[in-house]
Amino acid sequence: MKGSEKMLDTGTIRMKPSIEPELSIRRVTDISDELRDILGDVEQRSFVLLERRDGECGRDLADWLAAEAELVYETPVTVADLADRSEIRIGLEGRSSQEVSLFLTDQRLVVRGKKRGWSHKWLLVRVDLPAGVDPATARAAMESGELLVILIKKEKKDDYDSSK
Repeated sequence: MKGSEKMLDTGTIRMKPSIEPELSIRRVTDISDELRDILGDVEQRSFVLLERRDGECGRDLADWLAAEAELVYETPVTVADLADRSEIRIGLEGRSSQEVSLFLTDQRLVVRGKKRGWSHKWLLVRVDLPAGVDPATARAAMESGELLVILIKKEKKDDYDSSK
């Protein structure tokens, strides 16, 4: 080693989180077309549950929720409401940005992914947007196994107009 070179102590260096390029978010007015395959699977499974009870009526919602629990992968979601923005973090450990699609309505963020793994479950995350955010400002990126979506808050208008 030359006199001007020094060994780096890698134990003291803090690595920056792995951040992938920004993800595309598709604006939609109605999300149902984008979820037709997932919802179709859930509907078929809930019908099977109905048949297992010999067609006993009155448990439609319970059947639907049970079918969804069997077919849809659950993942942690946190929403941080900050002064100027809201941050939505969705745990996607083990999935790449190419495996997920993001959809945004005026009221909801929806993240979906194809079936994969031994469980053959769909990834489906629905998050109601926090009040006061502007959906047009939504930006998303993968960060250390998490999907991070940032939405800027709308500027508040004064109720009092001093010009009158």
